[in-house]
Amino acid sequence: MGPDGRPAGERGARRARGGVRDAQERAAAYASALGLGQPRVLTLFEPGLRPHTSGAGGGYGTMSRAAAFGSQEEPLALKPEDIEIAASISADFEAQ
Repeated sequence: MGPDGRPAGERGARRARGGVRDAQERAAAYASALGLGQPRVLTLFEPGLRPHTSGAGGGYGTMSRAAAFGSQEEPLALKPEDIEIAASISADFEAQ
């Protein structure tokens, strides 16, 4: 649960919806500037999941490798910290 009393997954879902909404608004602005109609979504991907492209890196694999090289003498801090939730997508649109 987050400080607002809502499940963390719910906050992430809201961010994702906001990212998709932003992509739709940007696509509509481009289509309008080109004199085209309302665009429709053809495909939608999260970073690193678009086929035939290299991922941006990062993610769980990088984090776990970095943790493996940490000093064994350092104490493990089990204190919850604030986190930042962000959403990033890659979308293809079509407009006529």
